[in-house]
Amino acid sequence: MMPGQGKRFETTKWSMIVRAGGVGTSSESRRDALEQICRTYWFPTYSYVRSRGYRMEDAQDLTQDFFARLLERDMIEVADRERGRFRSFLLASLRRFLADEWDKTQAQKRGGGIKHQSLDIDTAEALIAESADKPLTPDQLFDLHWAKTTLANALHRLEESQRESGKARYFNAIRPFLVNQGGQTSQAEAAEELGLSEGAFKVAVHRLRKRFRETLEVEISETLMNGEDLSDEFKHLVGSLKL
Repeated sequence: MMPGQGKRFETTKWSMIVRAGGVGTSSESRRDALEQICRTYWFPTYSYVRSRGYRMEDAQDLTQDFFARLLERDMIEVADRERGRFRSFLLASLRRFLADEWDKTQAQKRGGGIKHQSLDIDTAEALIAESADKPLTPDQLFDLHWAKTTLANALHRLEESQRESGKARYFNAIRPFLVNQGGQTSQAEAAEELGLSEGAFKVAVHRLRKRFRETLEVEISETLMNGEDLSDEFKHLVGSLKL
């Protein structure tokens, strides 16, 4: 848990993932679980596969195949839940998968019947290219893009919460300052747009940054089994963003 916090987060995603890998789970539930996993882990997994020298088309196929086989082959059932981090389990499973698959050809269409995510491959390739000049190992590249995806998911979750509370206009004005990226708009200009003083706007930014951190912690906690791992995983995410 993070310092000063007196609450534990629910491990919804981890529990859902474990249940989805269990005997007797419906194919629809397993498919839904797999699609949720893909939302966070598709891009870092794809980046890892690409960094191992696979062509773009082959990396797409292998990534989709890997996620399908996670549940088909009951790989989830062998996860050591005491280790706590789904990220670590997934990366270890991916290494084993590629070791088994590198010399095989797949005659059938990959994907296991699950819906392909709405993925922008061009954007994925562009982001991979941004890291091309960095001396990153495949594992580091996986962690970097896991951190970026987790951050984006948390931001989207916060945006939905603010929208449901009728604060979409305020969120849109403050959003560029949540991660210290104000762009071409200054805080004074954004404050004027909302009809606030600059001081009041700074207070609003501070409060929303706090909400963003809390939301990010929830996003991270959902991939953990042990609440005490949250502080370490949060630090790992921050460190990964600096790679």
